[in-house]
Amino acid sequence: MLAIAARNCRSPRVCFLRQDIRCLRLPCPVDLITANFDTLNHILENIGLKSTFRRVWENLNPGGHFIFDLITPCQPRRRRRYLLAAASGKGRVEQRVQWNPWRRILSISVVMTSPLCRGSTVEAYRERAYSPIDAGRWLLDAGFLIRGVHDATTLRFAGNCPPRVIIVAQKPMKACAR
Repeated sequence: MLAIAARNCRSPRVCFLRQDIRCLRLPCPVDLITANFDTLNHILENIGLKSTFRRVWENLNPGGHFIFDLITPCQPRRRRRYLLAAASGKGRVEQRVQWNPWRRILSISVVMTSPLCRGSTVEAYRERAYSPIDAGRWLLDAGFLIRGVHDATTLRFAGNCPPRVIIVAQKPMKACAR
């Protein structure tokens, strides 16, 4: 993905980095850090998410924002396992999704087949659902101010228990060293 991004963006002002977000180290502090499309849910342990929040805080300028989404444990209970499939003359894609509410783990496998290639390509993912309350507590522990927790579907302030939230956090203007 970085090779494609570098090919599509040839600006000398853009720096491409490959890092573990739990150990994030940017060349200089920035005003905005985002993590979209379940990025943080791929961190499967609490300590890893706490570490990520501390590292993001350290890489933001005072007054900078951190905006990210999270899947929450409030997933639909009626379907714990399902299959989505689509086919065309160019191939077939199957996505199997399984939700384990006790472990808060979402397991996803994607199988892609094409008449042009032998065999199939398989991708497998595991994601951990985090409660907005836990995420909020860990953000505060890292030194952030929480500016908003929004339902990702409606963008309204999250109420009850939405399956996905968008959280807006800010490093205070006068931040104490952590």
